[in-house]
Amino acid sequence: MPYKILHFDDCQMTKLGFKQITSDYSHIELASNYKGNNNEYILSSLTNHNPDILVINLDTISNDIVSNILTHVTCSYRKIRTVLVSNSISKHVFESFFAQGVLGFLYLNSKKQDIIDCIKKVCRQETYISNEFREKFRKDQNTDNFIKDGFKILTPKELKVIELIILGKTSNEIAKILHNSKRTIETHRQHIAEKFDILGQGRLTLFLIKRKALIIELLNNYRVIEQSNK
Repeated sequence: MPYKILHFDDCQMTKLGFKQITSDYSHIELASNYKGNNNEYILSSLTNHNPDILVINLDTISNDIVSNILTHVTCSYRKIRTVLVSNSISKHVFESFFAQGVLGFLYLNSKKQDIIDCIKKVCRQETYISNEFREKFRKDQNTDNFIKDGFKILTPKELKVIELIILGKTSNEIAKILHNSKRTIETHRQHIAEKFDILGQGRLTLFLIKRKALIIELLNNYRVIEQSNK
């Protein structure tokens, strides 16, 4: 029996490419090749086609919809295995969807054989992660460790400044909240940037926002430690 695949993707080029690749293999049947960033539409298609594998392009369908679909699959379609396709996926998003039961994480521009290998592994209920993602996660982990080390040498005032930057506050607004001058806040920002090896205060905000989930986690850990020491 061939593996039946239901593929959701709003990118016409990707859909055509996936269709061409799977058509070369007799043991793979592409049940449908839908367009639709719509939760109810995808769920009804699962019922109509009853696929073995659900393939979703994470770059064209929102994370919230994908998360809802995965919850439904876990509850009502236990035999369906899921593969997420993306050009880039963060370690945080990967961990979240992996916890929801996703087995395949496929790089968008994967070679034909890599796509077939992914499908075969997932059908055997094995995990497949493209090498491109593995390398990215390794770099992300190195960055995470670097940030954690940097937090150890931040002062309480610098931690407060970071918290306010994460909340979207400007230097002027932070100065008013902390009852300091703008120059003092900019000095704090400069010291924070130096501790994270960032050139210029302008890049500090982007650096922190891109790693917002980790920064918030570290700030919360600091509060717990601070409370326990009182």
